[in-house]
Amino acid sequence: MAASKSFKYVYIPTDVSKPIECRELEYNEETLVPCFIDEIKKHLSKIPKAADAAEKRNASVKEALEKKGDANLDLNLINAFSNLSMVGQIPLLSGRKTVEDGIDICMYVDDNGLANGYEPNVRAQQIAAEVRAKHYGPVWGDAFIATTYDDNDKFERHDFTLNDLNSSNPWFQQARNKNTKSAGNVNENLKKLQQTLDKSKKEKKPDVEYQIGDSVIVNGLKSKPHYNGQVGTIKGEYIPGKDRWPVLLLDGAILSVRTSNLTSSLAELTGDNESEL
Repeated sequence: MAASKSFKYVYIPTDVSKPIECRELEYNEETLVPCFIDEIKKHLSKIPKAADAAEKRNASVKEALEKKGDANLDLNLINAFSNLSMVGQIPLLSGRKTVEDGIDICMYVDDNGLANGYEPNVRAQQIAAEVRAKHYGPVWGDAFIATTYDDNDKFERHDFTLNDLNSSNPWFQQARNKNTKSAGNVNENLKKLQQTLDKSKKEKKPDVEYQIGDSVIVNGLKSKPHYNGQVGTIKGEYIPGKDRWPVLLLDGAILSVRTSNLTSSLAELTGDNESEL
């Protein structure tokens, strides 16, 4: 039989009249990974749910499936999904998955806490806010905090105790720094994306703006001169980054043609254009 070990974790009840506890859980080599989630599920299964909890969970699952294009899933499958005991995670301190820094500290909650009718967990919310965790809105229901070490080579469970909840503990500042930096990177990426979109909107419009369905004549092509003089129809929106229009020719061929290689009447066919497909 595999030797048993144990680790400590913190339990934060929703009821503020109840104290925050340090608990201990035994595990062995076989249960090292699933033991904690299983323990939380066992705890959550004993908590009374709201009378309409099942209905709300079903609605939430159905909405999520519809967003993924699975709106036609049968009710039995939806019920199966909604009745699963789902444990959500709020990362407080995420390690880099390296030997030097593989420590993860995470808060665990019921993923269906709101639908199940749980009250907000004020103390858990305060801890998440203290370390600038990427979490928005209340923490619903009882919460648990545990720490692990994972460097992609080995996985270990470490103790997390009441002493670790002291905001003067070094990990708090480390978490604040990491989470603030991470949020800054996200904001910077969003800023760059917006700049790209704004630049795209400001790009020079084509000299001639066609509408879908307009008849055009292809001209001035060097690499595919056999298309010159053919009549086609604009079949899609203008492509600003390439200054091209999608054109359907009478013989069924579809080309992506530069604005300068299109004319709307034979009278405009003048000169020799150097532009290419």
